[in-house]
Parts: sequence; C-alpha cells; structure tokens
Amino acid sequence: MPTFDLQADPCIARYLAETLDRRILTTLLRQDSQAERGNIAIPVTLATLVSEAFRHFDDQISIMRRGSIVLKLGLTDILQDLDAARFVFRLARHRGYRILLKGITTDTLPLLSLDGLGIDFVRTQCMPSSLHAPAAVRQLAATAKRLVPARIVLAGTDAPAGLAFGVDAGIELFQGRYLEQAIRDARTRQRLSVVCDRGGMGSAMGGTSSH
Repeated sequence: MPTFDLQADPCIARYLAETLDRRILTTLLRQDSQAERGNIAIPVTLATLVSEAFRHFDDQISIMRRGSIVLKLGLTDILQDLDAARFVFRLARHRGYRILLKGITTDTLPLLSLDGLGIDFVRTQCMPSSLHAPAAVRQLAATAKRLVPARIVLAGTDAPAGLAFGVDAGIELFQGRYLEQAIRDARTRQRLSVVCDRGGMGSAMGGTSSH
C-alpha cells in the first residue's frame, strides 16, 4: 500500500503502535535472561502502560531490572489526557521505571510545561536554525534549569556544531550520529590498543625465549 498513509487514520495508527508495543514487551521478556544489564529505553503509549500486556511484563521482571528501563512516550500522546498521564506516570515511577518525553524540538521546548507530570527526561531534537544563535543557547540553558529535576537529552547531534551547542547550554545528555560514531571510534581504538599491547608482549616473550 505505497499510496496509503497509515498515520492518517488515528485509530489505525494507535492500533499499530499498541501492537508494536506488545511485541516489544514480549521480545524483551524472552531475551531478558540473556540480555546485558544496561539501561534500555522502550517506546510505549499511555494505553500500553495500562494494558494487560504491560502488567504481565511488569510482573515478570525484577525490581532491579525496572530501574534500568526508561519508558519513552510522545508529547502528542500525553497531551490527549494530561490527568491520565500524570496518574500513569506516578504508578510507573513508583514501580521503579523512569519516564522520557519525546516529540519536542529546541524551538518548541521553551513552551513546554511539565506541570508535575513526574518526567525524568525530555528528549528534544536539535534544530539547525538554533546551532549558531547565541540567544538559542541562552534559551536552552534557561529552559533546562526551569525543567529540573527533569534532564534534557539533546537528540540529533549529527555534527560537532550540535554537540557544541548543547555543551554551551550546559546539556550533559546527547543522542546523534556524530556522538555514536565517536564512541564507536573510541572503542575501536581501545580494542586495537589491547591487540597491539598483546602483540608487543608476545614479541618480547618470543625474543626472550630465543636466547
């Protein structure tokens, strides 16, 4: 159906989102015993958090594991019913989960009011128009302070300018291709360093044994 926009029908979009959420939860439970115990972010909807699928997921994982899970929800989803969002978030955080709000840009972030929702992280998309604007840096810094204790995650840092923009505004959490590539490069250098060290040690030992 290349000419049919599934997102054009809210009911279909909601059904697909909830179906995907259930499959993700099932997959995570299946892989949990073999998975690394690092932090993991799960995209969900408000409807999913009050579903039988999520209750089953919550019953099956340990308290310690819940503390490593971040639940990602879209701004448009929670705006449909702020009172329900506030109630669901309070229950989820009581169970040990952390909440991330997504669907925001650096242009719209200053308009955001968390209004006691209990949000742990706000992921905001870095807009190119803001990168070289000193006023945008000051505005982002002021907004970050206003939203405390929630922490801003600056996404879309696909170039050094995006990372510099966030650092200048006091942001400490980032997502983006530039940073991900830098991390991969650092890990590669570390592995090569270990290999070279082992190679050097082997040569030295070989040289010693030849005498």
